[in-house]
Amino acid sequence: MSVPFRKTVFLVDAMAFRRARAESFLSPWARNESVELISLDPDEAHTKLVERAVCDMLIYSVGAPSAHEVFTEIQVLHTLRREAALAIVSDDEHPATVLAAIRCGARGYFSNSMAPELALHALSFVLHGGTYFPPAAILAGHTFSAPARVEYKQADVPQEQALPGLEQQAQAPPLGPEDGPYDQQVPLFDDNALGAQRHNGSNGARHAPEFTERQHAVLACLRQGDPNKVIGRKLGMTETTVKVHVREIMRKLGVSNRTQVAIAAARVSASGAIEVISADST
Repeated sequence: MSVPFRKTVFLVDAMAFRRARAESFLSPWARNESVELISLDPDEAHTKLVERAVCDMLIYSVGAPSAHEVFTEIQVLHTLRREAALAIVSDDEHPATVLAAIRCGARGYFSNSMAPELALHALSFVLHGGTYFPPAAILAGHTFSAPARVEYKQADVPQEQALPGLEQQAQAPPLGPEDGPYDQQVPLFDDNALGAQRHNGSNGARHAPEFTERQHAVLACLRQGDPNKVIGRKLGMTETTVKVHVREIMRKLGVSNRTQVAIAAARVSASGAIEVISADST
């Protein structure tokens, strides 16, 4: 008599052979936990998550790719299913990388060098609502409670997500200003944009910019904090097309990053509704 599955776990890895090895290793654990283990590449996982497939835990195996790739994918998975426990399996054991993964939504971080039995026990702990991170990362972060001011190289963390305590040489790798989870620190509105706004109209008031239907939909996603991959999945567009729309929205709003887009859009909405053009040019 078969035992019904109590939970569903997605094993996500872009490398098919590495994913198959991980699936083979985790299959006995999944049976013991009455877990349905589903092996997927990232695109397949995105599709199932957008379709609201049942998923209680995401195990994202990354190996040792670029930091930008890792953090972008972590944020996409976390955004698509925030209630699912997200565990990262990686070759990278640097405390800064672990803390950056936490900031992106991870509840567990597993090094490929850790003892297999420990990894399985820790995975069960995360599956049932706990968290697991390497002790070295916790110590490096002063158990996330040090009062010292946080400084980041090139990229900063939004205030509500900041984790204090890393020294300058142990900071998370900087991410791109457009695709990564963090925005670069720049003036809220640059002088050129403000000047253009002040001279727009005889009374000095800034008129609401005009957006196409597609741009309006992208803008709504940007105001929710969605990264480009998630926007593309939601709206049925390629990531390249999303980037084009994002740049055009920034140009029309007179801003230079995604945080400014949300703030500028809120200001425009307060002064007048954003006008939408029914015909989309792309």
